[in-house]
Amino acid sequence: EALIIFAEENLIWQDETIGMQDEWISENNDSMLVWHDETREFSDNAVASESEHAFFEPETERYDSLLNVVTSNLLGEGGSRLYDKSSLYNIDGQYLFDVGPVGFTVGGNYRLYTPDSKGTIFEDTLTYTRQEVMEIDPITGDTTYKIVKTDSSYIKITNWNVGAYLGINYKILNDRMVFVGTVRVDKNENFDPVVSPALSVVYNPAKEHTIRLSFSTAVRNPTMADQFLYYDVGRAILIGNLNGMDSLVTVDSFIEAINSKPTFGWDKLDFFNVAPIQPEQVQTFEIGYRGMFSDKFYIDVSYYHSWYQHFIGYNIGIDIDYNPANPLPSTFQAFRIAANATDRVTTQGVTVGANYYLGNNWVINANYSWNKLDLQGSDDPIIPAFNTPENKFNVGINGRDFVIFGARYFGFGINYKWIEGYEFEGSPQFTGFIDSYSLVDAQVNYRLQKVNMTFKLGASNVLNNQIYQVYGGPLVGRLVYFSISYDWVNR
Repeated sequence: EALIIFAEENLIWQDETIGMQDEWISENNDSMLVWHDETREFSDNAVASESEHAFFEPETERYDSLLNVVTSNLLGEGGSRLYDKSSLYNIDGQYLFDVGPVGFTVGGNYRLYTPDSKGTIFEDTLTYTRQEVMEIDPITGDTTYKIVKTDSSYIKITNWNVGAYLGINYKILNDRMVFVGTVRVDKNENFDPVVSPALSVVYNPAKEHTIRLSFSTAVRNPTMADQFLYYDVGRAILIGNLNGMDSLVTVDSFIEAINSKPTFGWDKLDFFNVAPIQPEQVQTFEIGYRGMFSDKFYIDVSYYHSWYQHFIGYNIGIDIDYNPANPLPSTFQAFRIAANATDRVTTQGVTVGANYYLGNNWVINANYSWNKLDLQGSDDPIIPAFNTPENKFNVGINGRDFVIFGARYFGFGINYKWIEGYEFEGSPQFTGFIDSYSLVDAQVNYRLQKVNMTFKLGASNVLNNQIYQVYGGPLVGRLVYFSISYDWVNR
């Protein structure tokens, strides 16, 4: 309240005050250290009144008791516990048949989401039925009215998707050229139906060579988080976006307004609106080739270019109590809100995979991919969360059916991966650069031919290179595994 009343005066003399404080601290540094130690001792042990508490020492009964209270109560109800009993139900079917030289494929699916987070993740928060109750003071006879909670329940969220598709394929030139056309219709409970056609051609000029060309469209409905998320992470509230938001302030302009002198720069604020989330649609052109040379060298190369409409990402903005009559805003809240790009977004990429076979027991493999997101110079505030390295490759060698100690069917594999660093865009506090890293994976296996079983012992990141794969996530090291598999088909 004092800052609001005397905001202009405070901002005028704060620079002088900060300078005086810095000078005083420099001259009394030794005393500051002594006072710090005394304060620390008091805070850790002394209790001056019932309203004060000494330091909660970890691994003590007092600490564990309070920790149990915090971790057992739900987030938003005095605790930190997340609750998730969500369910997903899915049914799909497909039928293939021929009519003369034409092949048909028909199918469909239905999916039902029933999230249940008790308000700790989604908008299924606790709601109350309120009732006005009259009370009469038995002494004075005065009548008062108050609102009491008579019942409570959690908001129920459900969301369904349904889709159906038809595919037609037709072969010519003695089956060396195949035309495939498909059309799919998808409907989400909260959005209009979307039709997605596609067409592809596959041509085999020779037995061991294939050329493919396709143009397709697809749809990605907003996820449950894109629609219903409500998660307070402290610095911001992460929310879904079925209804849109208006009059949000950009972060940069808010910072500029704070730094304005002598008063808060209301005229510096830059407002923007966020429309309700819509399904993301993409059109993709792809061309590719694969072939085998001399029964030893196999290669597969493809290039794609995609054009996105309503690309799904998120915006960050601040909801502010706008009143230029006040020296400072009385309230403000930062939001990260799911949103569509207002401009067209494109991506393109190349993948190359190759194998070289050394006899019947050895194979050297390698692959490389290049992926690029292009916002085409747009000033759209969308944060795309592409989260894909521009360049990555791996190279490895595998062997099988070796004889060791008189036993046959031993195998092994070693693979080296390299991933280029990239900007990871997650929550506001989990956005940053992931450094380039490399990994070595290795495994040995033994196939017990008589019973069609394979035993495998391996490790990913065998050299235990500590890496981050998600900004703000844990360091990932070595993972050792053992597996037993049984082949039902070729038994």
